[in-house]
Amino acid sequence: MKTTKFSRSYQISVDFINCDFNLVKFNYFLTEIKKILKINKIKFIKYLYHTFKKNNGTTIVFILSNSHLSIHTWPEKNLVNLDLFICNFTKNYHQQILNSYKDFKKLLKPKKTIFKKIIRIT
Repeated sequence: MKTTKFSRSYQISVDFINCDFNLVKFNYFLTEIKKILKINKIKFIKYLYHTFKKNNGTTIVFILSNSHLSIHTWPEKNLVNLDLFICNFTKNYHQQILNSYKDFKKLLKPKKTIFKKIIRIT
């Protein structure tokens, strides 16, 4: 049986609670997400989204060159759920993930966050 070598990768899951950000302004939010990815040198390949008519909440999924970013907004609750996972065999993206988290926090201005860092094997 062949022995497989695994690498460690990082994923964050964050709840941004009571955000002081207008979550209904989708185009502005989308532009800011792209800026955060660019600043942190996280390359995205494409994205797609769906806005729900009932509450104007949006689900946005970015396919990254090394995995994914998903964001779910709940404007009626001023809540954003974010998951960011980046994996790579040759480079550690831990700092880019943490810096992205800080940038999202600065943008959304939540009163509280629930932050989970998960170590994944790839």
